[in-house]
Amino acid sequence: MKTNIIISTFQLYCFTTLKRISIIVLFFSISFAKIEISTNIFPDNIKIGDSVFFQIDVKVSNNHGANYPEIQFENDNAILLDKILFNNSVKYVFSFWEVGEVVVPEIPVQIIKDGEIVKEVYTKPQKIVISSVLSDTSSTIRTIKEMQNVKLGTDLILVYICILILSIVIIIYLWKRRQKTLEKIKKYQPPLESAITRCKRRLQNVTTPFPITPESTEAYFIELSDIFREYVGSIYFIKSLEMTTSEFKIFLKECKIDEECLIETYRLLDRADLCKYAKHLPTEEEFDSDKNTVEKLIEKF
Repeated sequence: MKTNIIISTFQLYCFTTLKRISIIVLFFSISFAKIEISTNIFPDNIKIGDSVFFQIDVKVSNNHGANYPEIQFENDNAILLDKILFNNSVKYVFSFWEVGEVVVPEIPVQIIKDGEIVKEVYTKPQKIVISSVLSDTSSTIRTIKEMQNVKLGTDLILVYICILILSIVIIIYLWKRRQKTLEKIKKYQPPLESAITRCKRRLQNVTTPFPITPESTEAYFIELSDIFREYVGSIYFIKSLEMTTSEFKIFLKECKIDEECLIETYRLLDRADLCKYAKHLPTEEEFDSDKNTVEKLIEKF
């Protein structure tokens, strides 16, 4: 029993001793690790808008590495363009937009070993003088380049040719359409006879149908209605032939014509609708009476 206790105490002592030795070795390895850091800024003569390169070189031993952060400026007069990493260095590319002295702040570089940060070193602040482009008396104004002949590609030439052909086709189409319109205008001849003369002439050609059938009666009263509607439409400038009977009656009522004349007109229109839609067959006397009514109404309107 005592032997086991002695062995356990010895093992614990050895483990503690080894742990202390490891910590001491790690401390000395970090302390005596050789770290060299250097910076370089180029070009020497920097003007507004130039690309400025700021390089940091870090030399370490004992399998150490380095981690480089981003550079942040206090104002918008400087901008970071790029960050290029190498094995033991980094190159920052930035540009300045204001004349004067600019200070690149100290940059913390983290020393890493086995994935852990073991130390952090800082670069020294760097002063950069930015000069104006106008201060450079050695630079000369560039001459204007001469005009060059531009050669169009085959595809672009084909596009222009297609546009030209399409334009010609459209112009020809519009010209022919205009010519047709002009021809229609030339062919149009205004009526040589008055509306009342034309309607009376048509009315004379209307005769009582024989034999009297629903079809012949319908055609007879359609002709009478059309003659009367055409005359009213010509004197009031309305599309009377396209109106329904109800619409035509409303229009006639608004014309404020004679009451007796309006009653006769309504009776004629109603008889025509009966013959067209109800197959009504009037007497022979009613055929002649309605024809005379149309003639009287034409003269009264």
